Amino acid sequence: MTANYSTREYREKLYDDLHVRLRDTAILMCAIFIASIGLNTNSTAVIIGAMLISPLMTPIVGLGFGLANGNVRFLLGALYLFLINCVFIMLANIVGTRILMRKSPLTSFKELSIKMRIGLISLIVLLLMKLSLPDIQGTRVEKGEKLEKSVWSFRHLTLGVVAIFFYVGVEVCIGANINLYAIEMDYASPALMATLYWGGMLVGRLVGSSLSRISPRVQLTVTTVSAGLLALLAILLNNPWLLTAVGLFHSIMWGAIFTLSVAHLGKYTSVASGVFMIGVVGGAILPLVQGVLADVLGGWRWSWFIVLFGETFMLYYALIGSRVRQTCDNL
Repeated sequence: MTANYSTREYREKLYDDLHVRLRDTAILMCAIFIASIGLNTNSTAVIIGAMLISPLMTPIVGLGFGLANGNVRFLLGALYLFLINCVFIMLANIVGTRILMRKSPLTSFKELSIKMRIGLISLIVLLLMKLSLPDIQGTRVEKGEKLEKSVWSFRHLTLGVVAIFFYVGVEVCIGANINLYAIEMDYASPALMATLYWGGMLVGRLVGSSLSRISPRVQLTVTTVSAGLLALLAILLNNPWLLTAVGLFHSIMWGAIFTLSVAHLGKYTSVASGVFMIGVVGGAILPLVQGVLADVLGGWRWSWFIVLFGETFMLYYALIGSRVRQTCDNL
């Protein structure tokens, strides 16, 4: 379902959403259980899936809006909802841990995991069917109208899909493999590095939500240069701690790449947004490629050049590839 909103109406709707709702609580429960399954099965993809469906983005967006516009009402409302959700997450984890620690009639945790996934996926599908999403005017074709050209004819969109492929890929490469790199280096706390990396992404998202007045091209240029330098230093100094700081910059890249990819697409924007999501498959492919590269090279150190290559391509996209050469009006 979709609905049309003016800027003022959408602002008011965002404020109305900064309240505790049964629907959001149910989705949050789903995200908690999915994340728990991902942690127990050591599946990065499942954990990222839990992050994507988590309703925590609403208070984060509200917090960014409040900081960017000096709106105390949004700021306090977002902080209140964020804290309530955090408390709920902690309580749910405590209760869930106690339940799972008890003896279960199920034969194995694997069986429990499969049954939980089936139930949760069904519940998520039902909840998503009831969501009312905003439909920005001028971003899709009218009923009965057909698109004259393929969305792939827009060069900046095509390169944007490649850029998001590398973005998600290098993001997961560090998050999934930094602990293995630390273990190889005999560090005492390898899990801490992954925790700091993902924590840096959370901080970066909070900061990035207040950077709306800075152009996405500048944001992407600064973040890719910073992340690339950190990756290069980590390789040269053979120091995995430097990679933990990359998360701070990675968290800002998604929004910048998406904005540049769908710029000036008009009625093609809706379809282009779906095409854009194809690139997230990089999160499954590049970590695997890095693992193979680490086996070939006999260690993780030089395999991080795959991250450096990804950062370099995203920098190219920010400076050159994202330049709009064709719009929906000059096809």
